[in-house]
Amino acid sequence: MEIISLLQYIHPQHYIFAILRRIKRQNANFSVIVTEYRYACNGKEHTMALSREASEAIHFQRSIYNPLPDWKQFDFPAMRKAYTEAMTAIPAAEGTTIQTACLNNIPVERILVKGASKHILYIHGGGMTMGSPSAGRFMTSHVAVLSERNVTGVDYRLCPEYAFPAALEDCEAVYRALLAEGISPKDIAFLGESAGACLELSLLVRLQQHGLPLPSCVCAISPSVDAQYQSQSMTRNAGTEIIVNQNLPEMMRELYYKDTDPKDPAASPIYADLTSWSPVYFMVCREEILMDESIRMYCKLQEAGVETDLSIVEGLFHTYMLGDLPESHDAFANIAAFFDKY
Repeated sequence: MEIISLLQYIHPQHYIFAILRRIKRQNANFSVIVTEYRYACNGKEHTMALSREASEAIHFQRSIYNPLPDWKQFDFPAMRKAYTEAMTAIPAAEGTTIQTACLNNIPVERILVKGASKHILYIHGGGMTMGSPSAGRFMTSHVAVLSERNVTGVDYRLCPEYAFPAALEDCEAVYRALLAEGISPKDIAFLGESAGACLELSLLVRLQQHGLPLPSCVCAISPSVDAQYQSQSMTRNAGTEIIVNQNLPEMMRELYYKDTDPKDPAASPIYADLTSWSPVYFMVCREEILMDESIRMYCKLQEAGVETDLSIVEGLFHTYMLGDLPESHDAFANIAAFFDKY
């Protein structure tokens, strides 16, 4: 079956949105239970009906989720190709123009919005092993339109071919290029999900280390912030996680961090000097094994006197907003509202 041949290559990350329509066409009896989802931000709770699309995505992902895949057998080139093809099948927002370019010899994808004067630096997720700016285009293009900002997405080097700090170096190079173009750091916001959110927080550390100005604000969606993965949710939420591999710590240590000191702030932003950091908005789902990573970083930033917001969504899943769900548009509106403050 064509769908199964696709699934065997893809690390469980969001391809479900692109193939669910095909699943449903081939199996008319595919059905799910529609429930509700909730999110809390800064003490305010909101409850809404979970869309049928989200409920179907959760049901399907739960049915195929493998918490402990043999990542040593992964065919990374095939995974990357399949993932990007699946995600780019989701159309970008209307009113945007897509361009490719190179900045400081790093490939980038640019999303242009007519009349936009501010900017988003986007760092994609994918476990440091896969993903691309184009794979996150559905999310970034909608946030771009809502916030009236152009987007530059970094197509950074991936592991296992390139270990830490190659990806971080590429992100810094692109940020330097934006500054060289005359874009003020006050007009740049960072946006990233999962591994990309980890990288954007690490990028703040690196910019501080190199004496470069920080961006106006940062939206970090479900980051990891500690290369030791010590958060209690790594085990507490093992029964509710349906996207992220639960042997992620071992995979990341062997493929990405390697001999890096796990308390190096550029690898683990939780150990950084957070003084004078840009405002950070965290978004995470209660069901994720990475949930406590956002909470720990949020608390550390509060202790350091940094302006920070935290949204915890209950009833959805890791970086759900990459897919074409009604709930995704609620997330886009929240991100754009945060960016608009700066």
